[in-house]
Amino acid sequence: LALAHWWAKIFRFRRPQRLFGLGYVVIKVAILSVCEIGLFPVLCGWWIDVCSLALLETSLKERLANFIASPGTSMFLHWMLGMGYIFYMANLIILLREVLRPGVLWFLRNLNDPD
Repeated sequence: LALAHWWAKIFRFRRPQRLFGLGYVVIKVAILSVCEIGLFPVLCGWWIDVCSLALLETSLKERLANFIASPGTSMFLHWMLGMGYIFYMANLIILLREVLRPGVLWFLRNLNDPD
């Protein structure tokens, strides 16, 4: 798609260039949305599960057996755990921005900023 956009730009085809550019933006937003709402929470949920194995007195083999028995339920539960983690971390960052002086958390994206 990017190659077709470049080709249309080189040969000055305005309408196909806009169409390919719009398609590129749609695909880019879709991939970022899937990563932020789907993949990242699942990975966070799995990581929390792996880190809490000793705390819950279970093993990785048992978790894998549960995943093989019902993969959809396992993925959903890990996604929910990851979304909860992301939600509470976002709330913590918002609270810290209110309490700390401005500029301390400059390296984190401001969730209240519309830009």
